[in-house]
Amino acid sequence: MSVASLARHNELIVEGVKSVMGGKILNYEAKDILNRGRQEGRQEGRQEGRISLLYSLVKDGVLSLADAAKRAGISEQEFSNGIMLP
Repeated sequence: MSVASLARHNELIVEGVKSVMGGKILNYEAKDILNRGRQEGRQEGRQEGRISLLYSLVKDGVLSLADAAKRAGISEQEFSNGIMLP
């Protein structure tokens, strides 16, 4: 039995249920998921850019390996494994 047949005597109920079940709830949930994904992507991109900058500074001799690793929040070994120093 459909919602329309259950609430056929009350147009407002029928229209309200159709609007909610017609995608508004799912649409907002989908938008929330999309926005969370975008936010996570931005955060990952910023972190990758930051690490890339630190690698460049170490390679150019502007920053020591120890300082760069500390700023990246990882060990010197982890940091040095990710880069090729000349």
